[in-house]
Amino acid sequence: MTTNDLAAGYYRKCGDRLAALDCLWKKPSMAFFHECEPQKSQGFSGFAAAASSGESLYPRAVEVLHARAAFSDVVRESQEVVELALKGMLRWVGIDPPKIHDVGNLLLQVAERFEGVSRQELTALAEASKELRKEREFSFHGDIDFIPTDEYDADDADTALGQARLATACLGRLLGRPAEE
Repeated sequence: MTTNDLAAGYYRKCGDRLAALDCLWKKPSMAFFHECEPQKSQGFSGFAAAASSGESLYPRAVEVLHARAAFSDVVRESQEVVELALKGMLRWVGIDPPKIHDVGNLLLQVAERFEGVSRQELTALAEASKELRKEREFSFHGDIDFIPTDEYDADDADTALGQARLATACLGRLLGRPAEE
């Protein structure tokens, strides 16, 4: 394994992320248009309507990455979703979250404030936050002996995506928002 291998992995990540962005914003390239099928049925005006209504388009980008077998990117993006959702939960109960990536322990310290979110869910969220925080840099940058595009698999991506969905659902319940499909 060489730094060139790592550079090639970075290049793949760029292409995967651009494909996801193409599906979500403005004009998708024809090469990746088939990956936009769930969104295509709504038409791209559906994106503008969803965005203006406050609906998150971010999970759709993660789905595109998953479809492209960009599993390390799914792990990384899922970490960011979990981090944002947990920080949103903390803000909802009046706590200014610290500027760190893993706020799971703080979530557990104030568990009684989260009406409608079970202790079991909070524990799962804290564990997810800790686990994904450890994967944050490796899943994105890798290292000379750890090429992210080679090291993560569909199971890793599915687990991380499930954790991101749980975190988003819990925040949504606190906010009184219906669950997204």
